[in-house]
Amino acid sequence: ALLDLEHFEQSLTGRKNLRGMVLAGELDVRWAAAGQRICQVMQAAGLPCQTHLYPNLGHDFPPDFSERMGEFLQSL
Repeated sequence: ALLDLEHFEQSLTGRKNLRGMVLAGELDVRWAAAGQRICQVMQAAGLPCQTHLYPNLGHDFPPDFSERMGEFLQSL
């Protein structure tokens, strides 16, 4: 399996100081959906997670990544 979400979900048990952020290109057919699912699992466990999907981007860094990295890190 590409991603063992059951194991990931179990590993979240009792975790309180964990936060997540997923940055993905909507054209990244493998990881965009997986990243969204990771956030859903985290949120269901009561943990904050943000998803940022970038239109017309595949498996790459968003064009504004270096400018926004500080903002992303502060929000965690």
